[in-house]
Amino acid sequence: MCKTMQVIVDRERDDAEVARSKKIAWNMWKNGEHELDKIAETTLLSAEQVREAITRK
Repeated sequence: MCKTMQVIVDRERDDAEVARSKKIAWNMWKNGEHELDKIAETTLLSAEQVREAITRK
């Protein structure tokens, strides 16, 4: 695989991982966990990414 293709594949894999973590963050929020720091720690997201996840839905 050429370097450009590898970069694209890696970026898509990273984006998919963040999307899954945001889904988990949303589910945690929906199920009563409202401490952003705790959600961020559990999902390995930044607090800002957690905010995005819970305000987007």
